[in-house]
Amino acid sequence: MSNTVVWELLGVLILQTLDSIGDPAETFKVEKERENHPLIHYIEYRLSNALGVQGAARCPELEKRILELKKRDPAALKILVEQAITDYYSRRKYQFSEKTETRLYA
Repeated sequence: MSNTVVWELLGVLILQTLDSIGDPAETFKVEKERENHPLIHYIEYRLSNALGVQGAARCPELEKRILELKKRDPAALKILVEQAITDYYSRRKYQFSEKTETRLYA
């Protein structure tokens, strides 16, 4: 349950970042769904790749590496999380636009 680790360790940072984007409805949705929201799964995927975590021991290893980075370079961790959130919503917006265009021209 690496997504639970991400939520427990970074939930406050994620919600703060969403607040700064300025979509309170989306912030509320993420806060309500917590570790089950697709954004959290996406951040978990991105952090696992960025921190080189894979395999069967993924959850404890991801937790260890997030905590290490949080202690060593919190600004870098913040940048990673912010970039993942920005990318997630950019992709989601792009996919939504494609679906809308497809329906309009189909």
